Amino acid sequence: MPDAEQHATDPTIGEFAISTKPSHLSAMTTSRTAPPTAKTIRLIHASLITGTVMFAIVTQVWLRPAWAEVGAFPPGLVRLLLGVAVALCAASLFFRGRVPRKSGDESADRFWTRANAPAMITWSLANGAGLISVLAYAKSGDIAAIAVAAIAVLFLAALRPGYFERR
Repeated sequence: MPDAEQHATDPTIGEFAISTKPSHLSAMTTSRTAPPTAKTIRLIHASLITGTVMFAIVTQVWLRPAWAEVGAFPPGLVRLLLGVAVALCAASLFFRGRVPRKSGDESADRFWTRANAPAMITWSLANGAGLISVLAYAKSGDIAAIAVAAIAVLFLAALRPGYFERR
């Protein structure tokens, strides 16, 4: 049995052994992530739309009846939330201009390596508008809230990846 001093300095003694053999060491110092492909971008965009629609369905079927007993948002708060949602849609329009244009000879995958972040910001703003509106509808039952949510989803659908690739 090794003594305590050797046990403290030897990494191969104990429950876990640390290998320092060159064959077990990696030459890679940082991990690299693959750039997003056009297919991945389309999947993300479709997921944003689907998530908002599914949240609206769940809200209508389960949350509204369950939250009816808790109490509704005051009308002033609902109007404030809808104002924020409309402002998010307007901000999305502003950020749409920041998505770079695709050059004629550029592949879709190469384009999305450049346009990924600005497009995600644009889509996130529109998606946030839809989610806030659905929440306002869930807590108030105000038809204007679900109408703003529908407009936000349609707005998000209009800003599809193909739109940015062809403009």
